[in-house]
Amino acid sequence: MRQSLGNYQILSTLHREPIGTVHLGRHQVLEQDVRILVVDEALSAFLPFRKKFLWEMRSVGRLRHTNIARILDVGVDLDTIYVAVEMEPGNRSSQVLADAGKMPPSTGLRVGAGVTSALIHAHLKGILHRHLHPGNVWIRPDGSPVVHGFGFAAPHDLPGLPPAEFDAPDGIDVRAFLAPEILEGRPGDAKSDLWSVGALVFFLVTGRPPFAGTDVEERLGAIGRGRLDLPGDVARLLPAKGVALLARILARAPEVRPDSLYAVKAEFEGLAADGGVTRLVAETPGRMEAGTRFEPSGGLSSYQIIEKRGQGGFGAVYKVKDTRNDRVFAMKILKADAEEGPKLAARFRREWEVLRAVDHPNIVKVIEVGSDGDVLYYVMDYVDGPDLREVVQKMGGLPYEQAIQIAAAIARGLEAAHAAGVVHRDLTPANVLVDPTGRVVLTDFGLAYIPGETKLTRTGDMFGTPRYMAPEVIAGHPADRRSDLYGLGAILYEMLAGKPPFIDDSVWALFRRIVNEDPPLAEDFPKSVPTPVRAVVHRLLEKDPAGRFRNATELLSELARIEEEEDELDQGAKTPDGSET
Repeated sequence: MRQSLGNYQILSTLHREPIGTVHLGRHQVLEQDVRILVVDEALSAFLPFRKKFLWEMRSVGRLRHTNIARILDVGVDLDTIYVAVEMEPGNRSSQVLADAGKMPPSTGLRVGAGVTSALIHAHLKGILHRHLHPGNVWIRPDGSPVVHGFGFAAPHDLPGLPPAEFDAPDGIDVRAFLAPEILEGRPGDAKSDLWSVGALVFFLVTGRPPFAGTDVEERLGAIGRGRLDLPGDVARLLPAKGVALLARILARAPEVRPDSLYAVKAEFEGLAADGGVTRLVAETPGRMEAGTRFEPSGGLSSYQIIEKRGQGGFGAVYKVKDTRNDRVFAMKILKADAEEGPKLAARFRREWEVLRAVDHPNIVKVIEVGSDGDVLYYVMDYVDGPDLREVVQKMGGLPYEQAIQIAAAIARGLEAAHAAGVVHRDLTPANVLVDPTGRVVLTDFGLAYIPGETKLTRTGDMFGTPRYMAPEVIAGHPADRRSDLYGLGAILYEMLAGKPPFIDDSVWALFRRIVNEDPPLAEDFPKSVPTPVRAVVHRLLEKDPAGRFRNATELLSELARIEEEEDELDQGAKTPDGSET
């Protein structure tokens, strides 16, 4: 074994990765301890691998996330490739379990959330892990995880490579943490990484891998049977929702696994909260059918359900009748558990107080808010008309004149909400209603955010509908007024093109497109859409929030200017007697 590479002294061997050996090293000038991957000689000398690996390491080296180990240096010394990785305090999770036996479920779930967050960041950059196991997930002294090994998996698309060697750090078989499709020799994808997260969490809370087997075929058979055998003490501490989540993640068929890593991260965090008590899921009381009367235990007893009208970000919306005066309203209902109820009631009341003060024709008027046992509700004016999604689907796109008028109405509603300090955060065509007179009304402020109210809306939670999410929200930054403007841009795009700016069956592919690609305005828009309107859409959909309109007022000024120019063009196209030329 070589004693030094580049500026680094090799101190000791830690473990194997599929493409090389990881050592403890030290920078000889800075006297900084690092982990050094030394790529096997045969691979270092294999030119196709060498080019591909060094190119991929440039991308991995740009990853910046609190749960990802930072690449410090990539080099070649006498035809040997090496990678120096930041060394933080802590230990391999496999070593932590070798010492402790297993983790409390809430701790293991928090580790799972942190690892999932790291994968989200990497996947958005087009980087998969493909070799995630307890040996390359380290645990800091504060309990947070650090993921090592991005780019260290054996390439799947280079023929002629020697077979990968697998190590057993701290006595574990790393193949027990690889998704079945990778064990079968297929390349894997984001859901393969997710499978490994599920196996890791199972291992952390039970002390053993989820599926036993002495070889690949035996392990694949166990995975196919899909039976998770939880020890009794773990089963008592881990809620049924947690067991069901792990079962979905660890399904043999990728299509059965969850589509959204964001949702998985949120579920891990919710399950971990308060020692394993689940957070509220956006699922409202079931079996509430037409004619249902609430029990006479408060304000709800005054309302009778007529029909369910939709499902919003934090609850379902019903058409109801006030039995005291026979007036028809819309009611948003959310069922909370005993732990979350008071906090969500406070959130609802906060929304109501703010929105009640915003008396604007383009924002739905809130009439009443309250809680009744474990049911939270608020009552709004009922808008008897379709939502914008239905309008666009029916017409297959709108004339640009009508589209910019609707966009201006949405902008006026946002202008009023933003002036009151409210950010919508889930602006979609489904949350824009059109009444029989053509009035446009913004609704479903159930995800609304008031800057400064961090106790009720935790930083780092991601809310919204994927196709209309701003890039910065996808990247994990808190939404602000410019994020609402991005959502308005996506709605305007859909009104003009008949479809959203980005569409993909995979949520992750969709997110990558939103973050990295420009919307295809030229291909999707009719030729009749004028250049100034295209420019407005392009500016609203800027990746960088600083490139968008500063606020809704500035957008309204630009839309008014465009309408004025269009009117002047129309006048110029007529003869002095008013007839068309």
